[in-house]
Amino acid sequence: MILPLAFTLIFFSRVLFLSVSPAFYDSWEYLQAFESPSLWAALKMVHYPIHPLFISLGWLINRIPLSTTLFKAEFFQGLCSFVSAIVFYKICLKLSLDIRKSLLLTLIFSFLPFIWLASINLVYESLLVLLILLSFLFLKKSFLVSGLFFLLAFLVSPVALFYLPLAEAYLFEKQKRNAWQKYLLISVIYLLGGFIVYYLITRIRGGNLLETFKVISSGGLLVKKAFEEGWLFFPRMVRNALVIYFNYLTVPLGLFLLILALISWQKNILTYFFWSACFLTVSFSWHLGMYGRLAIFLIIPLLFLLLKVKNKYLFLIWLWLLIFSARLVIPYHFQKTPYVLEKEYFEEACKNLNPLLVISNYEQPYLSQNFEAVVLNIPDEDLKKDQEKIDQALAGNRLVLFTSQAVTTPYWQYDGMNYHILSERKNFPQTKGQVLFRLYQSKVFKEWLEINLRIYQLIPPQSFPLSFLPF
Repeated sequence: MILPLAFTLIFFSRVLFLSVSPAFYDSWEYLQAFESPSLWAALKMVHYPIHPLFISLGWLINRIPLSTTLFKAEFFQGLCSFVSAIVFYKICLKLSLDIRKSLLLTLIFSFLPFIWLASINLVYESLLVLLILLSFLFLKKSFLVSGLFFLLAFLVSPVALFYLPLAEAYLFEKQKRNAWQKYLLISVIYLLGGFIVYYLITRIRGGNLLETFKVISSGGLLVKKAFEEGWLFFPRMVRNALVIYFNYLTVPLGLFLLILALISWQKNILTYFFWSACFLTVSFSWHLGMYGRLAIFLIIPLLFLLLKVKNKYLFLIWLWLLIFSARLVIPYHFQKTPYVLEKEYFEEACKNLNPLLVISNYEQPYLSQNFEAVVLNIPDEDLKKDQEKIDQALAGNRLVLFTSQAVTTPYWQYDGMNYHILSERKNFPQTKGQVLFRLYQSKVFKEWLEINLRIYQLIPPQSFPLSFLPF
């Protein structure tokens, strides 16, 4: 009786709390892709690394004549998360042969804050986690099936590559010593097929073989950033990893798992080493909104350390996670995210005013479709041309609006319901928005005090003698 009740709770925790608005930078772009008239058009319009399987499934699901695109897409994420819980339960049952312990571990997994958050929003992580778990479920049973699910995960996101070293280390320590070689060979063959898929899509978009490698490796961003930041790159990578680790697990559970890992590290030293290397590498890029989205599936292996913990303590851990995570997740169901609030405000208040908007790249998917915009923090941006465009608009008495997010991004910006904070880079002590904003006089045009979000109107100097600057 307890088993169906627990899974019913997990199911309804997903489908009853779906976000009421597209919450993250990618979400709005995914919506537009799913609504494209053809799948080819959808694959052409999303930014790299494309996420071909996720986009294809989302596009197909949107052909179902039911409700809105956002509801269908988010319901699919919730369903993927629910199935992930079932797969995780089966893995735990194989490892522990204890139904009650496996169920408690599944509840802990399901209510980890960012696992739950991904389940009720339009992001690809729920599908990625499901496929990674399926690959691990079949790892001992069939290398061919396990490798196939790994390939599908790779076609959701190239970050799935960081699962492979963990699987190899696990096989080396737990199976016959030559098993890892066979699985590696099968995985490489599958990956060649995945690379061909990425190459064909890149060709459709007008790219070449070199660009395909850039798609999969994010353009060599790791090496580029290391050279740019010098020695600071490494402490920041460790800092990022620690913040992501404790955000995903919460501080109490994170500390508890760290103690368990230190106690048992000698028995699983190879797996721990590769996990640490993968987690640090992925954490160099602090993906916004969910504080390290790229590393979300890497946090799951740590939960298996709880297999030796008594059930009564597992129950207390789950209660803690349920309370903590609910405070993070539930607001998405009742409150629209800041960029959606901005979008709706502009469409209502400025629809007949033809304003020129100065916005951040994270506001671009929401605001640039219906308004002319100067977008900051984009590749090959020319601040001089941005200033000329603003000056021309002011000279023609046109309404020019400058969002507070354009001023503070990337060091202080919204994604989802939270501010994302970055350290100032030594080569860029000011944001581009700060440099540009200080050239003009301004006044507050609209503000949302409860979320510290503002829109400023730029004023020609002769009509506004006193400068109002927030810095």
